Amino acid sequence: MNLEKLVCHCRRVSNGDIKTAVENGARTFEEVQEATNVAKGCKRCKENAERVMEEFISEQA
Repeated sequence: MNLEKLVCHCRRVSNGDIKTAVENGARTFEEVQEATNVAKGCKRCKENAERVMEEFISEQA
């Protein structure tokens, strides 16, 4: 996965930002939002951001 690719254009949050949030202990979408501000603008990215978060969480298992 390209870690530099933007997931959230409104807040300029990348796949790597979400990965870092998960590595730092975020386990819910709300925790990822708090750490990154993802999906706090128009929210069009929410589904994709949740999928990316779940992928990084599953990689840690």
